[in-house]
Amino acid sequence: MRVWNSVRVKENIQDVENEIDKWEWLMLQKKLNLINEKVILVRKNRFNNFNNDNLYDLPELNFESNQNLEDENEDLIYISNLLQCNELNAWTYTMEDGNFLLKILQNHHSNYELLILQLDIKIEVQLDTTGKSIINPFYSVNLKNYLEKVWWKTIVLWSNLVPAIKNRTRRQ
Repeated sequence: MRVWNSVRVKENIQDVENEIDKWEWLMLQKKLNLINEKVILVRKNRFNNFNNDNLYDLPELNFESNQNLEDENEDLIYISNLLQCNELNAWTYTMEDGNFLLKILQNHHSNYELLILQLDIKIEVQLDTTGKSIINPFYSVNLKNYLEKVWWKTIVLWSNLVPAIKNRTRRQ
């Protein structure tokens, strides 16, 4: 839900496409290497026949950007401070434009954590058997396919239908 909401709030189709590409990349990685990496995305044109480039009329769903869907209530300042640390045991994945995607941390107990600030997620992860990467808890080809076939299309549907419904007067 957090991923979909981060896509939903974008204001134009290009930003929607970029956001979808970013989260699909993460869902398709079985493992994340313990290295600093620049992520280069393969761009898709999902909405190439969509003629309205403006999504300002999307309905407000009363979501909060820091809404925590898990039962844990993470301290955003703590997470933000973790992102700034330049420890030897921290690895950062950035986008080609230099924006932060995720960070992998090894704490003093030799446990690993995955931080995704944009989604307000901090989760413990497991080291794989080689010791050179972590197992990606967000890896899911099925979820990626589901989002592609069902959820992403709702953004276009909403931008086309909801303004017309919103402007329609109630029949009496």
